[in-house]
Amino acid sequence: MNINKFVVFHADFRWPTPDEIAAAEELAEHLAASLTAHGISVEEVDGDELGHEIKCGVGDSTITLWVTADTLKDEPGDWTAGICAKQTFFGDKPHAEDDVITLVQALDACLQESERIWDIRWYPHFETPDYLALMTASDGPICDPELYEQMHPVLRRDMQLMRLTNLVCGLRGFLLFACVYIVLRTVAPQLAHLALGVFAALFLVFVFLVPVFSGYQIRKEAAKLDRSMSSHQHQSGTTHEP
Repeated sequence: MNINKFVVFHADFRWPTPDEIAAAEELAEHLAASLTAHGISVEEVDGDELGHEIKCGVGDSTITLWVTADTLKDEPGDWTAGICAKQTFFGDKPHAEDDVITLVQALDACLQESERIWDIRWYPHFETPDYLALMTASDGPICDPELYEQMHPVLRRDMQLMRLTNLVCGLRGFLLFACVYIVLRTVAPQLAHLALGVFAALFLVFVFLVPVFSGYQIRKEAAKLDRSMSSHQHQSGTTHEP
């Protein structure tokens, strides 16, 4: 299922001053109260001048909803809300799909019911206004499969960045195990050799095997999207800038 995790909308909440940059305290408090009314357990609302986060308890996990004013545009007006990935030592990790669906559907209900919010546009994930302009917005958190091709310019770029992300994660693991090896070599030489073997196995997985699989997925998705977009352009007689 294709899930939209980022939403842009207009609202009449107080726009942040230049010193506040993109703070969204009033909006965050409003959404937190609405989410609670829709059965979402709000654990905390916190933020700074860059935006506010709403930590929501969904299922057995905590999902952070980031709310901010879209100050990247020349003219004020848009507010945004999006789901943050789970932060782990080895990089971002997606939340359980069922939990994400529960949260975005509750968020959509809050937005639709509020008289202070209008012009609601859902997207797969955060992007800058220029990239969002290349994508077709959905009217709800569940993405229409026919609009999947509209993610093409952004999706291809993001998927290609997976290789770099995997490499960075591998290097981070290398530094950790190098420190462990040095310590064990001093206090327990035999364990140091075992740690070295474990490190070598994990290093191969994260630096070589995962990027190879990611590369396969990139080529597979890019080819599918190329065929889909070519068919769409042929039928509509229009072209899209890559």
